Amino acid sequence: MIFLHYLAPLTQNPLVTAAENGQDSVVRLLLGTNAINPNCKDSYRRTPLLLAAFKLGHRAVAQTPIDYGGELNHIDLRGATPLLSATENGHTPVVGLLLSMKEVNPNSRDYFGRTPLRLAAKNGHDSIGKQLVAAKATDINCRDLQVRRTPLEVARERGHETVVQVLRSAQYQG
Repeated sequence: MIFLHYLAPLTQNPLVTAAENGQDSVVRLLLGTNAINPNCKDSYRRTPLLLAAFKLGHRAVAQTPIDYGGELNHIDLRGATPLLSATENGHTPVVGLLLSMKEVNPNSRDYFGRTPLRLAAKNGHDSIGKQLVAAKATDINCRDLQVRRTPLEVARERGHETVVQVLRSAQYQG
């Protein structure tokens, strides 16, 4: 199976492809050979864990690279971490999995200064907003670097009333 590494420059690493397509059994098989690094990257510097969080939101596919030492706070070319990617795309089970890992930074920021909570507010992901607020480490008053808005301001501007309610209740509890 070591020959699989030589295919990467021609196409894409088979582990990356399997993770991107949600094929957990293939991801597990490839990582089980110990011949492929669980932190290998595609051309956008996305790891199998980040792709699992970004593309399809498969909790099992995200768990497998973690089991084999996948980097939990890896940053891709956009500045996104697995948590940022899962949050932005509304993958609630993957967000829950990542937040259960003490090593995951719930206040990670992409290159635009957006936090997971800011992305949840922007996209109206109220259940993810609740998970992030429950993580207690999440700064609900943080401002991004582009438009300098807090998650509450963004949720209000976009008409995501359930997220607004989540954030307001967090302000009163904090």
